[in-house]
Amino acid sequence: MGRSAGIDNDMPDIDTLLSEEGVQVEWKENVADVGDVVRTLSAFANDYSQTGRGWVICGIEERRDPHGFPKPHKIGLKIDRYQELRHKVIDWCHRYVRPAISPKIHEYEVTGHPDRRLLVFEIAATEQSHWVDSSKDGTSMWYRIDSHTRRAPHDVITALMRAKGESPPFLTEVCPGATVADLDRNLINELLAPFELPRPVDDYLAPGVKLDARTPPLVVTDNSSESGVPTRLAVLLGCREPDRFISQANAVLAVYDGDTKSSGHSQRFDLGGPLTSLIKDVLNKLQSHIGYDVDKAALVTDGRQNRRRYARRAIEEAVVNAFVHRDYAADDPVRIDVFTDRIEIWSPGGLARSIDGTHLAEGKVVPSWRNAELISVMLKLGVAQELGQGLTTIIEKSLEVTRKRPEFRNENGWFGVVLPAFRPLISASHGSHPVTATETGRAGVLFVSIGGQSIRATAEKSFGTLNLSPDDVLVDFFDTNYIESPSPQWHEQARRIRDEIARWVEDPAYDTFHLFYRGPVVMAPLIGAMIVPVKPLVLYHYENGKYAPALTLERRFLHETS
Repeated sequence: MGRSAGIDNDMPDIDTLLSEEGVQVEWKENVADVGDVVRTLSAFANDYSQTGRGWVICGIEERRDPHGFPKPHKIGLKIDRYQELRHKVIDWCHRYVRPAISPKIHEYEVTGHPDRRLLVFEIAATEQSHWVDSSKDGTSMWYRIDSHTRRAPHDVITALMRAKGESPPFLTEVCPGATVADLDRNLINELLAPFELPRPVDDYLAPGVKLDARTPPLVVTDNSSESGVPTRLAVLLGCREPDRFISQANAVLAVYDGDTKSSGHSQRFDLGGPLTSLIKDVLNKLQSHIGYDVDKAALVTDGRQNRRRYARRAIEEAVVNAFVHRDYAADDPVRIDVFTDRIEIWSPGGLARSIDGTHLAEGKVVPSWRNAELISVMLKLGVAQELGQGLTTIIEKSLEVTRKRPEFRNENGWFGVVLPAFRPLISASHGSHPVTATETGRAGVLFVSIGGQSIRATAEKSFGTLNLSPDDVLVDFFDTNYIESPSPQWHEQARRIRDEIARWVEDPAYDTFHLFYRGPVVMAPLIGAMIVPVKPLVLYHYENGKYAPALTLERRFLHETS
């Protein structure tokens, strides 16, 4: 199977696409219904599932493998059918889709059949929502769910149009059923105090009066009331019981005895109230469950045996983000699950559609906000801080306290932050002799090379005499740029090395670490300071074409006196 001349270089391999029929890929055989292709392409352009793009592959016969699972078979299209379908689909995408869409076209040869081609339509997600006119279905919006193209119901249409900026943000709209009398004046006074407004508070409860250039009115005009109606934003912040009007504007906190939800007894707290009070209530409840743990790797005389199990700042940032960035149109509460080894904080709505989740694990995403109007208020109140730095803060603070990276998950319409607890793993007495890889556990090999290529190939030539194996290698870090300290680049490089190594240090599978290092002298002690208080570290030097042990450092060495 090859590509015909002129095909885009960024087109994925056809066999890869055929293996992934689902939310992004649809197979077709001879295409009896051109309208079906057009509806599917419009659904990909609407991008309800936030996949970024989609493909319709024409000329695929669906067969079954020996186990009954669907298997694509490339049969292709003959030239007359190929040309007819190509022109018709493009014509219909412009004639019947509003606004029109323009899919790319890719052509693939079918091996062994020079008279046949696969016809592939590719469409990227757009910034608009698209409707399809049909004599059969009328005017409908279509979306992709799992491997099916479906007519969008009202709630999906509303969500799509709001996500693409074609309807007002959810929180700025009139709050059905609420009146200005439902707003608590004491709460409103507290809410508006940080704004240092030039006019009396009551003036800002008049219809259409904005708090400032970035914050929308709390009350808007409506045919049902001459005095105006509060927005959902006003109810969320200034009503004692906002979940009377905004379904599930609350939180559920559950505490489990073990590391799974099936591990026995649990406590459940249903928490509600105005948003700022709700956030404080959640954080207060969490404080009684995050606690301290005893690090037996530290001497009692060090005063460092009592270790926080979580970074307080990371928890605060994750909780605030869950409420500020959640989808308030979703009929679900924020969920916080506390296990013995982690805290999971889940926010309904998933990632904002404009966020690329590719680099989510590193926290390297371009800031985007589903509820910009809420964020401006929370910044004024001091509840939200460091705009756009939330994920980075969660990562850095967790590593500082627990030596473990948090997880970020975007699953089935939910966004989750999983914060691992500090878990001490060493309990051996301080007077014991150094542990070696030949006695118990596994050896972990660390390669670090700064200012040059990887030293792995050279070091592995000595593995036979060192009783080490390529299977023991955990980290192979190298950077061809030699960076002098101190400098911002040096600090960034030190953090990268720390993150590479930190996740292995407390893994109970490894009793000893072996460091092969080349680079600035100042960097090596930092690596040792991270490992030696926890596990023995064997250092190696290079001489006469081979590596040999130079020194073994372990916890006892740090506490010895002359």
